[in-house]
Amino acid sequence: MDIDESPGSISIFHIYWYIPPPDLPFSSHDYSSSDFWTRFPNYSTDPDNLRQMILEQAQYAPTYHVELSGTHKETERRHKKDSAETITDFHIRLNLTHLLTTGIRTGGKLEILPDNQKGYRGGIIKSFEPSLSNSDIESGSTGDELQAWCHKFVSDPSKMKCFIFERKIINHDKSHLEYLLRRIVTSTNYRGQAHVNFPTSHKRVIVYSPHIINEWRMTPWIRWFFYLTFLWVFSWPILLLITRRYEVVKAIYEYADRPAGTGVSARKATVQSEDEFVHHWEAALRSAILGRMIKKDSCLDEDYRVQVLQEEVARGQAAAHVLQGTTGNAFADGAIGVMTAATTLVGEFNEARGWGYDT
Repeated sequence: MDIDESPGSISIFHIYWYIPPPDLPFSSHDYSSSDFWTRFPNYSTDPDNLRQMILEQAQYAPTYHVELSGTHKETERRHKKDSAETITDFHIRLNLTHLLTTGIRTGGKLEILPDNQKGYRGGIIKSFEPSLSNSDIESGSTGDELQAWCHKFVSDPSKMKCFIFERKIINHDKSHLEYLLRRIVTSTNYRGQAHVNFPTSHKRVIVYSPHIINEWRMTPWIRWFFYLTFLWVFSWPILLLITRRYEVVKAIYEYADRPAGTGVSARKATVQSEDEFVHHWEAALRSAILGRMIKKDSCLDEDYRVQVLQEEVARGQAAAHVLQGTTGNAFADGAIGVMTAATTLVGEFNEARGWGYDT
């Protein structure tokens, strides 16, 4: 069955692909998977190895989602006291990662910290120094700025040091997308609290030198011990003071060629504009909301979206047959007409009344 996808149609290639950045050796990550740490010795001893790792990681966009959820409160009186419980009515996730690049492993644009901007250049505070000289750049095996900074990091004699690679998303109009999503929720006559969030993982890769203290700071149970005992209040300032930071390179991933509301000519999205994206998923989102779907750990997929569209087409065809009385049986046509009218009245009553109230 053919389903009209326009406007806002995109190729199946852009719909289905999602590849997270590859795992690194000797690595772990924080609770939200925002920061990934590695203490692989080669990254601290071989500038070519470090540079190649950064270039490879830059080919993968940060994992980017939008979450749409709705909650309401139910209050019960127990033992002469009111007890309120928050009920989740729906929780839906959509993957936005494929909208940040034109294809698999096409990557973002690398940016090196410019000389006229303060940053962590191997110290414990942001500064303009040291900057790269022509001799620094020419001494590297590839003759580029990234190679020069990798060489500076490896040559730094400090035992406690780290090199940070950041992924950054720009030009995504989150406020407009949130408005469009809330409008879909409102169209279902939902009366609870709607929430829109944009969780992002794989934001940073942090290379730590292979020191025992860096091994401890990456060990989950040790980190939790410091959190729970509040020893982090004392340990974090010490770690900040003894760790040399190199935060000089980032990869930029553009949702569009410029921010919303700027420029005279039309803004061009990398893959889909915010309006096109919502049009693409609108029927599936409305169906998931009304179906009280809760998917906190997985995303709505293309199969579900197509299934919803096919069901809508089938319902439209069935309704057309009923209106035309094409069953060939007068009694059956009359019965179906009565049932359809009753179903419509019930639906209109429920829609007018709304759902998801606080009680």
